[in-house]
Amino acid sequence: MQYTAITIGPIFRTMQIAESSKAIWSASYLFSYIMKQIYTYVEKEVGEKNIILPYADKSLMKRNLKAGLFPDRIIFIGKLTDFETKKSEIINNLAALIANDIAVDLELVQKYLSNYLVINCVEKELSESDNAVDIMNKYLDTSELFQKTNLYVDNSYLSDFFEKKPDEDSNNPSDVAEKKSNSYNKFITDEFGKQPVPSINQIATAKLKHRVKSSRKEDDNFYDNVKKEKPEEFRNFHKYIAIVQADGDNFGKFNEALYALSNDIRHDYIVQLSKNLTKFSKASLKIVRKWSGVPIYAGGDDLLFFAPIADIEKVEMKKSNAEKADGEEAQSVKCTVKEDIFDVLNRIDAKFNELFTEYNKEGDVDFKGVIEKLEKKPSMSYGITITYYKFPLDQALSNVYSMLEKAKKGNKNAVSLQIIKHSGQAFYARFDKADSSYRELKKLYSDLSVNDDFISGFMYKLHPLTTVLKEIALEQDEEKRNNRIDAFFENFFDEDIHKKQLNDENGFLKKVRELIQKIYTEHPLTTENAEKQHKINLDKLYSGLRFYQFINAKDEK
Repeated sequence: MQYTAITIGPIFRTMQIAESSKAIWSASYLFSYIMKQIYTYVEKEVGEKNIILPYADKSLMKRNLKAGLFPDRIIFIGKLTDFETKKSEIINNLAALIANDIAVDLELVQKYLSNYLVINCVEKELSESDNAVDIMNKYLDTSELFQKTNLYVDNSYLSDFFEKKPDEDSNNPSDVAEKKSNSYNKFITDEFGKQPVPSINQIATAKLKHRVKSSRKEDDNFYDNVKKEKPEEFRNFHKYIAIVQADGDNFGKFNEALYALSNDIRHDYIVQLSKNLTKFSKASLKIVRKWSGVPIYAGGDDLLFFAPIADIEKVEMKKSNAEKADGEEAQSVKCTVKEDIFDVLNRIDAKFNELFTEYNKEGDVDFKGVIEKLEKKPSMSYGITITYYKFPLDQALSNVYSMLEKAKKGNKNAVSLQIIKHSGQAFYARFDKADSSYRELKKLYSDLSVNDDFISGFMYKLHPLTTVLKEIALEQDEEKRNNRIDAFFENFFDEDIHKKQLNDENGFLKKVRELIQKIYTEHPLTTENAEKQHKINLDKLYSGLRFYQFINAKDEK
């Protein structure tokens, strides 16, 4: 049986060209746009039923999706009659779109794109029982190692198209509206209409629901105005953005298990997998947008998006008569973290489980039954890079890719987080999502009423006591170990302010103590691994404390 697979690129190198959120979005959408043209052609040539991956329902062929949903690869049964001619046609049409949009010579853009874009096609004869997806993907991986070098390296056609800017020379007030409409390329205007891709600072502050407009230039004034409008809720982290890259884990083994099924059901399972990958992409878009994030791409289990970090909720607290001074209002304001970026990941995970690990469609297609027999179940891993709004986006994208690679090491199913402060200081943390301590971290920073100096003081005081904590953690009996951790806090944190925190049901120190107990219960120390595991456990604890500091800070530290 004849199989064909096509891959396009260079995706990462192209996204490195971009310097703004609209350009990053455009660079990513470019490849979804190209694959959409290829898919339409393949569908006419071999028929929809012979396309293995991706599955494209009618909604994917529409505009106004505001994100690229077509992946960078297509695999199908059959052979194309004259793909080279079609490839040239697709490139030439794209060149015409770009040349018209930025008013440059069409022939130059055609030459550039023909040398720059990589569109590889591989054809192989395979048997019906062969794992076609795995085999064809490996051939595509090999073909991508031999990408051509662009001879037209000094031009800026794609950059100018992605970053499209109006003519700034005119001082005529009547040109303002036209300048604004000309600030976005055709990809953006076709997909977003009159609602353009938000700027980085607009995304970062979206959960504040403020009314301050961003000119993309006067960033400092923008934040001053937001702070004036939302003085209680505003935190320094609103000057930062979360960039999230996600990828599915263990899909190779899952795919192998599907191809090992009997001939009478294998096809239905593989088709359903393709459909569910598309459903997952669309569901992820909705989740990210509901969070006021901006999806860059969503191709199956592969996601990239920009998002606000947290949603701060202002709560009016009633004071008792004893607490009120003469003439003082009976209300005071307390801020809490209503939701954060980790809640977004949890919702994406829930949808993933619904469509894959728990999927059982009336017994006809039972992914759940297949997965339960696997040694490692499919899951999602996430890389998160949190950066200052002026941080170079190309570097941030490189960083988030590195974070995803770290998350996918070992048992996978993890979140790797990096925060790069405006000062250049950075810290890194890796959380295993299967750990209950990962969920316990959320409790730490739900309340933003703890003084930042108190947190710093606690971390400073804890540091020289970690050797004592290690000796306590070597206790193998869980109940005895937890009792000794209770005593550790009572003995070393015995000032009135500490006692209040430890005795309060929602006290910060009480939550820290419970987190420590969870960490050492899930990852206990033994004589053989004590030093290494103790360091790993402390890294998790300090990462949670530093993240709390970051979320809680009113000003840059």
